[in-house]
Amino acid sequence: MKFRGNEPDPTKGWRLIGAVYADGLRWNVYIQPRAGDWVPVKVCADGYTERKANFWLAHNRFEDRLARSSAALILHTHRPALADALMTFLRAHDAVEAMLEGAL
Repeated sequence: MKFRGNEPDPTKGWRLIGAVYADGLRWNVYIQPRAGDWVPVKVCADGYTERKANFWLAHNRFEDRLARSSAALILHTHRPALADALMTFLRAHDAVEAMLEGAL
């Protein structure tokens, strides 16, 4: 069975911040900006894939980790290349955001 990624609703504050490539697919990365340590993240396949195509996560930029959840466990277990690419991307994104915050 094939699964397709579904974009989150932009009217609820979700913003596309980029994409990563893993497992032969492009994965779009969305965040829902909010104050606090934890930022909601959604990763969805740009097209069809085997297994899970959407991951609802939370990222703590100060602790540089994803929240423990069933989605995070599935991500790390079944798509380790995507998990690595996502964390590398989020670290780079957080560094840019921190620089921009300091410049304002």
